[in-house]
Amino acid sequence: MDNPALTTLLTQVFNSQRQTGQKFILLVMPEDDWPRTEEFLDVQQLVNRIKELDGQPVHLYAFMGHRLQITKGPNRYLQTPIGALPLFDIPAGDTAEEEDHGWVGPSMDKPEAPTAEQVEDADALDEVEESNPELVTIPAIAAQAGETPAAAEGDTPMFDG
Repeated sequence: MDNPALTTLLTQVFNSQRQTGQKFILLVMPEDDWPRTEEFLDVQQLVNRIKELDGQPVHLYAFMGHRLQITKGPNRYLQTPIGALPLFDIPAGDTAEEEDHGWVGPSMDKPEAPTAEQVEDADALDEVEESNPELVTIPAIAAQAGETPAAAEGDTPMFDG
């Protein structure tokens, strides 16, 4: 169109026909960078930006509407103008596994018997300590500093209340 008055009229009509909250969105996909979106409140701003990028090594896709964001994880949502939609599967309540002991905190470490490999490693460490009397251990360093070593093996630590 070579008629500036008609172009101005068309721009005004196009801007006024948008629903509340809708924007003009330009998806820019450069050849050597991450895709990105640019948002505009006026169609003329969109047109000007497309003119700026014309001839550059990019793919351009223009839209009018609401940009739907995706939230950070681990439980992601698609945010829409009328509410958030979960992007994860919610298990049925009747198929969920029940908790036997009622604990809902972080995983509790349960003591397990040492494996044969761990016993061999501990025996090898004892042999190294016996053959090297000058080897200094942390409880020995604490004792030299005049401090009481932390809990001895088998002792229960005490906390001041």
